[in-house]
Amino acid sequence: MKWNLIVRTLAALGFLAAAAALVAAQGSVYYFPHVANGETGLNRFCNTLYILNLNNESEDAEITLDFFKDDGSPWVINIYGDRYNGTGSSFTQSLGDGATAYSATNPYNHDLEVGWLRVTSSRPIWVSSTYIFMDWDWNPIWEAGVLPATASRFFAFRAPITPHPLVGDTLNTALAIVNPGDQQVEINLRLYKFGELVATKRVNVPALGHVARFLSEIFENDNDVDGESFHVEVDAGFPVAVVGLLSRHNMSVFSSIPLEPSGTLVPNRMADIQGNESEATGRLITPPVEITGNLVANKDYFKVDLLAGQVVNILVVSSQLGSGLDPQLTLFNKFGTQVAYNDDMSTGCKDSFISYTVPSGGRHTIRISYGAGGGFGPFDPYRLIVSVR
Repeated sequence: MKWNLIVRTLAALGFLAAAAALVAAQGSVYYFPHVANGETGLNRFCNTLYILNLNNESEDAEITLDFFKDDGSPWVINIYGDRYNGTGSSFTQSLGDGATAYSATNPYNHDLEVGWLRVTSSRPIWVSSTYIFMDWDWNPIWEAGVLPATASRFFAFRAPITPHPLVGDTLNTALAIVNPGDQQVEINLRLYKFGELVATKRVNVPALGHVARFLSEIFENDNDVDGESFHVEVDAGFPVAVVGLLSRHNMSVFSSIPLEPSGTLVPNRMADIQGNESEATGRLITPPVEITGNLVANKDYFKVDLLAGQVVNILVVSSQLGSGLDPQLTLFNKFGTQVAYNDDMSTGCKDSFISYTVPSGGRHTIRISYGAGGGFGPFDPYRLIVSVR
């Protein structure tokens, strides 16, 4: 098995964790930046895919699986499952509300090949994958659950690196980068040690293609690239999807590296918790923050500490995401007096927005309730975004 094929195969095992249960990359397009399928030596590689359509809608979701080779060309592959079956590079099926689909790539009697997968759906779906490495008797040696990767122009992460053979507790880091766009993208990889720039390398990824290499290979001609005090910045000209793998013990032990897009547009993201249905039990939050929640009762409360002169921007997004919730947004000052309110931010849009300049600092309360359009419960979520300036 060629070394670069090993790297490309292993580099796929990382995943980018989504912030909410309904994971989506750019709406309803989901990227799995690496697929390995086939036989090599006494081992087999394959990927499984799990899909759930749960939109509480009568309209079916039309879901297409597109497989690509490293160079971006269509990858003809054999898959089997309860809905997706056959040989080809593109497969389409419809799923009704509450329906599921399972599929797996078929490694039997195929030489090992690598590529990546794009899942496109007419409606948001739950989708995940499992990456499996097996012995010749089909017994799993290791496997990893993989969530869709998010496309962004900038990522940053800690990266142990060693140019030496992986023995004992030595570590190395591999990257797989996918370019989902229609033109080649140039990517700058910047390596830092203790916060100081060590080296910059450039990597070109073809349209719909991907590359995967160990960082020790990318920076192999640079001195002092050995240790655990490094971090790497991925800076791309166009949005790319990136996954990482931390490798140990000559690649016999691994763990995935969840990467999040970096930059000022990324807030603290969290899920709502129960017990904040009254003003007295409102959850304290720290902007910038994005919260995904549901109105299990008819109101949710959040508290935020604000300073005099600050401008607080509060946005509730629900209808624009396909939710049936018609939100209403209210802000109270530290004395419990209502100081701002919004129902519909504009004609034809049920979502709510408040921008308020704070005259007197203190702990303020945000209340989300529902309006005449109704819609609260598990199938009608909202996203609350709060920022200050």
